[in-house]
Amino acid sequence: MPMNIAKLIDNILELPGIEGLCLIGEDGRLYLNRLPAYLDDELLASASITLAALYGEADSVLPGGDDILLRYEEHWLMLRRGPGFVLVLLARHDASQASARMVTNIALRHLDAATLATLEDAPRAATAPSTAAAGAAPRPQRMYRGQAY
Repeated sequence: MPMNIAKLIDNILELPGIEGLCLIGEDGRLYLNRLPAYLDDELLASASITLAALYGEADSVLPGGDDILLRYEEHWLMLRRGPGFVLVLLARHDASQASARMVTNIALRHLDAATLATLEDAPRAATAPSTAAAGAAPRPQRMYRGQAY
């Protein structure tokens, strides 16, 4: 049974503290942009050059490393390399890196060239998560091995 990639992406974005993500191809193509609006497509398209250089340097120091974590004062960026693309995850400093890694592991296992092509053809999703209407039923808490995430 094929995995619903859109649902996997939504699961990542629903983690507390996660502000957005994008998928950038090795060729600079932006496959999916679910980052905040202040990080526009043009900026992300130019980021592919920086990502390639960053991974080139990382490979020279520690070959085979596909994950890079960049920490800033209020946020962190998790870069996860997949076959032909990089998943860029933006989160607040209080977001759980372990939860983010766990959920993105699942997504990375199901992302390939064919799946990326379908993401590129899909209309762009809203860049900010929608807020639930007042009075709407709360979402059930997500659990993994008996622990909330």
